[in-house]
Amino acid sequence: MFAEEADGRFALTEVGALLRDEVPGSLRAGVIFYGDQRHWKAWAKLEESVISGETVWGPRAAHAFFEMNAKDPEGAAIFNAAIVERRDDRRGRIRTLAPPVKLSATPTGVARLAPALGEHTDEVLREFGLGDAELAELRAGKVI
Repeated sequence: MFAEEADGRFALTEVGALLRDEVPGSLRAGVIFYGDQRHWKAWAKLEESVISGETVWGPRAAHAFFEMNAKDPEGAAIFNAAIVERRDDRRGRIRTLAPPVKLSATPTGVARLAPALGEHTDEVLREFGLGDAELAELRAGKVI
């Protein structure tokens, strides 16, 4: 983050500079968002969520998150600043959270989007041993 100069002063390293909000590729908002206690409180409930099947926010997940942001404009601004946007030929404009780190030897970014509903159905079912006839039968029965 910091490097000591020959004259004894400290300066930001290349990585440290990415914490400034005015530099291209800034990670400032993402670091603040991922380090925020609201984020960590949600992760602390992960085991409970997996066991219960409920989201960490409860049955009103999306509403609760956006209601919280409405009550906390500073937190909402940090969340919004941590969003990156990209275009997809099929789905148009996609907004998602930026990667929380930038690695020199392993570039991060949103290389591809999550698959569309059913996009990999055949591949997954083939991994379980289903063949063309079985896939056709499932399609005929509107199972897939």
